Amino acid sequence: MKKLSALTISLLFLTACSGTTASEKPTVTMSNDDSVTSFKMFLITPEKASRNGEIIGCGDGMISTDVFSEEKPTTVTDKLTAAYNQLLNFKTTPTPDPEMLNALANSNLKLDSVTIKDTTATIKISGELSLGGECDNPRVEAQLYTTGLQFHEISDLEIFINDKPLKDVLSLK
Repeated sequence: MKKLSALTISLLFLTACSGTTASEKPTVTMSNDDSVTSFKMFLITPEKASRNGEIIGCGDGMISTDVFSEEKPTTVTDKLTAAYNQLLNFKTTPTPDPEMLNALANSNLKLDSVTIKDTTATIKISGELSLGGECDNPRVEAQLYTTGLQFHEISDLEIFINDKPLKDVLSLK
């Protein structure tokens, strides 16, 4: 799998921020030559509500940006795999826009599997989740769920980190 360099992703952020909010449901598009796939990466806008007024956790919002992959996913499973791999591997901190952050940037996570039954996707991730405080819990949850729900074929997600449901992993108990 080819990985985009931090510079390429940085340039994409600077030129392709679309401002799609978390509640919008964009679809994956292909370029005219079908050699590059585009999908959304969702990042947090700390202490700044989304354009539609949606607030995540500690007064944060979310914004999407187009991410391009040289992979040519043909199935929904392939699309989800590409989107999650891009999100989990995006380690640029700070982001090219100082008003955005990836709450997963300090984590060492790997996508293990994506399975789909009907319209429910099960996402299994392993590794070390590193949170910077209680505000990161809703940020991580929003980023992981919104990444999967951007695809119109998916209406529900079950996300696990190290075989534990995401809700349990992020529980403050």
